[in-house]
Amino acid sequence: MKRGKPQHSPRRGGHSSRSGGRPQQNPRREQRGLKPSAIPQGRWCIGLHAVRELFKVRPGAVAEVWLKQGWESSEDLRQIADLAKGKMSQRPEGLLDRLGSGHQGVAARATQGPEFSWEHVEAPGRHLVLLCDGIQDPHNLGAILRTAWLIGAKGVFIPEHRASPLTPSAIKVASGGAEHVPVLVDGNLTDSSKRLKELGFWIYGLSHEARSTLWQVKFPEKVAIVIGNEENGIRSPLERQCDELIRIPQVAPEASFNASVAAAVVQSEVLRQWSQ
Repeated sequence: MKRGKPQHSPRRGGHSSRSGGRPQQNPRREQRGLKPSAIPQGRWCIGLHAVRELFKVRPGAVAEVWLKQGWESSEDLRQIADLAKGKMSQRPEGLLDRLGSGHQGVAARATQGPEFSWEHVEAPGRHLVLLCDGIQDPHNLGAILRTAWLIGAKGVFIPEHRASPLTPSAIKVASGGAEHVPVLVDGNLTDSSKRLKELGFWIYGLSHEARSTLWQVKFPEKVAIVIGNEENGIRSPLERQCDELIRIPQVAPEASFNASVAAAVVQSEVLRQWSQ
């Protein structure tokens, strides 16, 4: 598919990119030390909002629900128990802690989540996707997912290695967004960006050193936004695939936006332009 001409000429390489604050703990620590016999493998959702949205969107995919001991004293957990019916069981709170902090006394295992459709984004119309290049903090990934849901993004791409997977904590922070926005685990984001270009997408990478600001860009109907690693930014191979590097205007040049905040600002501007 032939792509239309963007407002600015493509910019390739030669820039370091940052889009957020420093990463926190290694997200894979959330799963360390777990006994397979204690916690079944699967897509675990924790937190009240995440579990409620799971039941709302795909109740048939709920395999089991764990509630902490003493759940009867909580009205919120009693409501979850009514939804879970025969799939609910009581577990020590320490076991839920192994899935992730902030579980609020509830965890649900789902057999499936939203799936990304290449055919969907190939169709004419407005489509927005995000490529998260090495986001290491699951809280950042979760916050990006929540905004992507509210803005209407069609998918979030994450690399298979050196990045946070879709952990229970990320799903909790997404507060329901993980049930609406597909997360595509990709071995090579560069290849995905090439395929997106073939489908008519323009690739915009966030870089604090970019010449063009967010407000100077006229976004087309198909947009892919690249959000780099919290400390090192976008890796060079993927940066070279960007049609344009853009930055968010700010008054403190020595600092940088948090990755999830930067993603929210750019997505909001895309939606604002599309709405007009």
